[in-house]
Amino acid sequence: MVSKVGGDGGGTGAGGQPADFTNDTWEFGASDGEIFYAIHDGTSGDMQADSDLMEDTEIWHLVNFLRSLGSEP
Repeated sequence: MVSKVGGDGGGTGAGGQPADFTNDTWEFGASDGEIFYAIHDGTSGDMQADSDLMEDTEIWHLVNFLRSLGSEP
């Protein structure tokens, strides 16, 4: 079984690019809350909701981790 959570870029088969979390601007989340809801509810058929796989607390930990990858304000 392949885990849906993993970030292996498997959704790039249609020609898309995996997200670069080190950018200062993110397409689906300028605020922590927007990032949370993008993960929780999904953004499209390519990025489906993960709320059935992760608890809200885990999603917030992921948001904090993703923020740590970017540049300092």
